[in-house]
Amino acid sequence: MHFRLRYDLYGMSLGLAEGKALNFPFGGDHRVMVSVFEQVVDGEKALLCEGLSERQVENSVQDAFERSTTVRPFDETERAFFHQAISELHDYMERTVKILRWRCSVMDAPIIPFRDSRQAYSLDGEARIEIPRYLTSLMIVYGHPQKAEISEALCKEIVDLVEQGASESFERTMFRQAWNLRGMYPKAALVIGVAAAEIGFRRLVGNAGGRKGILTLLNKYWPHPLPIPTVGGKQIKASATLLVILKSSIHKRDAIVHEGAAAPDRDELRDILFNISQLLWIWDFYSGHVWVLEHISANSATIDSES
Repeated sequence: MHFRLRYDLYGMSLGLAEGKALNFPFGGDHRVMVSVFEQVVDGEKALLCEGLSERQVENSVQDAFERSTTVRPFDETERAFFHQAISELHDYMERTVKILRWRCSVMDAPIIPFRDSRQAYSLDGEARIEIPRYLTSLMIVYGHPQKAEISEALCKEIVDLVEQGASESFERTMFRQAWNLRGMYPKAALVIGVAAAEIGFRRLVGNAGGRKGILTLLNKYWPHPLPIPTVGGKQIKASATLLVILKSSIHKRDAIVHEGAAAPDRDELRDILFNISQLLWIWDFYSGHVWVLEHISANSATIDSES
């Protein structure tokens, strides 16, 4: 039997060429495939995410689904089986889109869920029977349009990251919330963004930091505990400017929290958050992700080959 789950990726743009689909084949026992592609829906171009799987089932199970199609609705056992298949697709799709946006630095745009799920199964891989949805919507944050073409090699890399169990760090997830709040709730954006930087740095320092304040830790360990981490034969040294901006943003955050101060203006807030994002990329590099080098600005860090 074949199963399909599809969502609109409302608010997300990847700049895909016409007819281009990003395919993420996971294989496995159920031959799972996740695809992201554009399609004209109601006269407008929409970005969609689709999950497909194929399961070998006993004849009695297939017969039960066939009878449900023509004679009666699903019973409890059939509904549970269908829900299990769709939930597996949901899990792969969620993890794939999260890794895709992290790997490709997709940040900007509204915080919204996958929209308008459509679920179906097929007995023969051709004719599909649509089923009313049972799953709740998935909350995912999307980002600014992806400008560089996403190659097959990058799709394969994303599949590998998903299969390895890699995930966006908690601080990067917090930062994504801050970035998307900067327009309507600038105070919250600054508070959450600075908290993300603090959490990222404390994770980097580990137990050595104890309960010391963040400014004390920054003075002692900036930009990382010694020695400088080497990943893939390269080292990153964060610029002194990043430290100045981070310390300034901490003071601004404290003024908002403790004194009710105003938020920075739009341009200053964007600059603060951009530089926090650069720090998080540098700390992702220290965690072993060499690919983040493509997201690091030349003004934010020095990248050296190990001597």
